[in-house]
Amino acid sequence: MDVVRICYLDLTNQPIPASELSVGRKWWIEDDLVAARRAIRDGSLTLWEWIRSLRGVREAAWFAIDDIKPFFAWLSKAVRRIAED
Repeated sequence: MDVVRICYLDLTNQPIPASELSVGRKWWIEDDLVAARRAIRDGSLTLWEWIRSLRGVREAAWFAIDDIKPFFAWLSKAVRRIAED
């Protein structure tokens, strides 16, 4: 399910087509970098455990090679949050 597409269709009062669940689809939200950093610092997660958790990821919430601007917008906010930590 493409959540952004569903939100757009809903906001524009367009019909939302039925879709099938993609079994095994694994994606990543980049905000996990901030959470992982905190968990690694407090000792509840190792760097290697976090890296292994990324195995099989096929897509990201903000990063797309064909449209990199949203990723850089996210990155600037993430850097500010990390600096405030």
